[in-house]
Amino acid sequence: MKLVQPDFFFPIEFKENQIETIVIEKPEIFAETVLQIKSQIDSKEDFGWVLSDHNKLLDMTKLCELIIDPFDLDINNKKLQSALYEKLEMEINSSERLFSWNNLCSTMEREIESFLDCMEYHIAYSNNITIKDFLKLMKVHFEEDGIDFFEKLLDYMRLEKEILKVKLFVLVNIKGFLSVDQLYFLYQQSCYEKIQLLMIENHLNDKKRIGGENLIIIDDDGCVIY
Repeated sequence: MKLVQPDFFFPIEFKENQIETIVIEKPEIFAETVLQIKSQIDSKEDFGWVLSDHNKLLDMTKLCELIIDPFDLDINNKKLQSALYEKLEMEINSSERLFSWNNLCSTMEREIESFLDCMEYHIAYSNNITIKDFLKLMKVHFEEDGIDFFEKLLDYMRLEKEILKVKLFVLVNIKGFLSVDQLYFLYQQSCYEKIQLLMIENHLNDKKRIGGENLIIIDDDGCVIY
C-alpha cells in the first residue's frame, strides 16, 4: 500500500512488519500536513493525498482513520454501531438463528395483542420490526467498561479494521502518550493483525525509537532526511 502527496516529494510505502514514522520538525509544515489529511478524510477538501494498493485507488474517507486525540475515541460511534448491526443482521439471516428470530417475532406479536386486548380503544401496531430495530431497542453495543486508555486505543483500531475494513491508521504525536513498552506492544499487535500505521510526530524522541520503524525526518528547513 502507498500514500503519496505532490508536496512531499516522496511516497510513503507501507510494508509488512514495518511502521512508517514521519517526524516533521517545522510547526507550519506539521500543522498543515495534519490539517490536509484530516480534511481529506472528512471529505471537506482534496489536498492531493492519494492512497493506493497495487495501483488501485482507495477511498481515504472510508479506509483511513486519523487519530489526533487518543482520549476521545468512541468505540460505539455511529459508524461502528451501524456496521455492527449490519454484521449481526447478516449473521442471523444466513444461519439457523433466523428460525429463532422468527419465533421471537411471533412471541412478541402475541404478547402485544394480549396487552392491547385489555384496552377499550382501537390500537394498531407495526409487526414489521427488523433485526436492526430490535438490536437498537436492546441497546446492543461494544463493551468498554473497565478498560484503560491504551486498551481502548487497541480495541478501537481492531474494531475499525475488522468491522469497517479500515486499512490505514494515522496517529499524531501518539508517542507522547505511550511508554516504550506500550509503543512496542502497539507495533507488535499492528504487525500481527496486519494493521498499517503511519506515525506523524513533531519531534524526534530517540528514547522511543523502536525496531521496525522506517523513519523519515523533515527538518526545520523543510529538508528530507531518511
